[in-house]
Amino acid sequence: MNLHRSDLYRIHFDRYLRFGTPIVLPVERKDEHATDRYVWRSRHDEKVRPSHRANDGHIFSWDHPPETGHPGQEPNCRCEAIPYRPGETEFAYHTFTTGLASSHERWEDSDFVWHFFTGGGRPVTLSEIGHLRDIAEVYAYETGTEGAFRRLSDQIAEKARNSSSGSVHVDFGRAYDFGDVAFSHGYSSVYGAFEGTVVQRGDMLSIEGESEFHFRDVFTDPLDLRQFSAWLEANPLSFWRLVDLIRVAYAVSGVAPLPPDFFEKVDVEDVSSIFRFISEVGGTRYEIVEDWTASFRADVFRDPESSAYKSGNHR
Repeated sequence: MNLHRSDLYRIHFDRYLRFGTPIVLPVERKDEHATDRYVWRSRHDEKVRPSHRANDGHIFSWDHPPETGHPGQEPNCRCEAIPYRPGETEFAYHTFTTGLASSHERWEDSDFVWHFFTGGGRPVTLSEIGHLRDIAEVYAYETGTEGAFRRLSDQIAEKARNSSSGSVHVDFGRAYDFGDVAFSHGYSSVYGAFEGTVVQRGDMLSIEGESEFHFRDVFTDPLDLRQFSAWLEANPLSFWRLVDLIRVAYAVSGVAPLPPDFFEKVDVEDVSSIFRFISEVGGTRYEIVEDWTASFRADVFRDPESSAYKSGNHR
């Protein structure tokens, strides 16, 4: 048994001891020993870990595993390692080409509200508020069952099969709920386009290109549209930040001063008093925007019936 098969057996044996999973190894081909790389293939359902969705379609080396480990190494992982043979094995993946790191402090929900009342409507970027990486990765790997990158791979493959010029163009866009990144985001739009080329090689198509992504959101009245009271009740530590916000907002608004004993009467549980006074001050809606890019590479079968990348996979 070669080293690859030995490692694979060890992984399956460990899963048998820990979880009682039967040991089932794929049939070994005569040239199996020549395959030192594999394509990560997930099960494409809601049970797949986001980190494993990010690996889906990528080519990895047995000698240099990804941060997640090889398929099947983490408990209950159902992903597979498909031996990679150039010109025979399908793969498709996006790679971010825009840096997603930010040197800015990450905004909390109270910062969104603060800017609503004191920012004068100035637009902000995801990089500026420290949310770019979270938004881009949630969009790519967690929206829907599999993430936008997987769905876009299918769309690009389908357009490539229908291309007669060797060029591929795909427009995409829709609204997504990014409330898990921050309550204040709610539904936001991500749209863009892929531009690339396709070359036929035997039964397969080789595709390369780049996708541009554009994020657009508008922060409006946090009282009516964001159900901000529910958030504040769930985050009492932000209550006194809101008290400071009211002080500043009233100071710059020019409206009548607050009653002297207002802050003494207000309690964390009594959020309705906060909202009643905030709503009198008003605020200015503002845009939250950002752009980023990702490269794309794929080898897919020309025949969609033989391919894992085709339209109709994500109904």
